[in-house]
Amino acid sequence: MKLLVDVGVGKMVEEWLQAQGHDVLAVRELDPRLPDRLLFSLPE
Repeated sequence: MKLLVDVGVGKMVEEWLQAQGHDVLAVRELDPRLPDRLLFSLPE
C-alpha cells in the first residue's frame, strides 16, 4: 500500500510502516512546509 505520511506523524511510525512492507512517502523529506492543498497534487 502506498502511504503519504504528514510531518505530524513521528519518524518511528514511518519506519514501522516501511518495515510492514508499505511504500511510504514522507512529506518531511519533500518539504516540511508544503501546504496541505498541494499534497493532493503530488504524483503517485
